[in-house]
Amino acid sequence: MKIKLTNKNSNLYSLLRKAGYFPCRDFKTKKKSFVRPLGGGHYPRFHIHHSPETNCLYVHLDQKPARYGKGNDHAAEYDSELVKSETERVELLLEEK
Repeated sequence: MKIKLTNKNSNLYSLLRKAGYFPCRDFKTKKKSFVRPLGGGHYPRFHIHHSPETNCLYVHLDQKPARYGKGNDHAAEYDSELVKSETERVELLLEEK
């Protein structure tokens, strides 16, 4: 799910911390993103990527870690009701600032 950011001057790190997310860096690609675990472990977790080119946040739910090797096995939900409700929750918090 996509969230269009309207205020380019906002501190994205602070806003997402307010929503319960913390920064995460992919150890292979070194790309930064934000995650919010749903349980006591690393998975399942909500995962947010920021695209500076479009100034949008992309939200999905990682069910388990990605396995890279012969194939690109990534168990994630992108359009489920759970992802939709989390996207709406984050949008509301971002609007409050």
